[in-house]
Amino acid sequence: MAQVFDESQVYRIDHYLGKEMVQNLLVFRFANAIFELVWNRNDIDSVQITVAERIPVLDRGGYDDHSV
Repeated sequence: MAQVFDESQVYRIDHYLGKEMVQNLLVFRFANAIFELVWNRNDIDSVQITVAERIPVLDRGGYDDHSV
């Protein structure tokens, strides 16, 4: 990302804190008419959401399976 964006343009959050927003992205878009003019198929080529972690899951998998 550093090759494309300045650090001040990047918002880093814990991946779990962003889960609900990502799940409701389409609801958010269509519930807010203000975005209709610029958030459409003519102005956006693609959306890519990456949830990458530096530390492998290891033994946290069990926690993730039961924490929702």
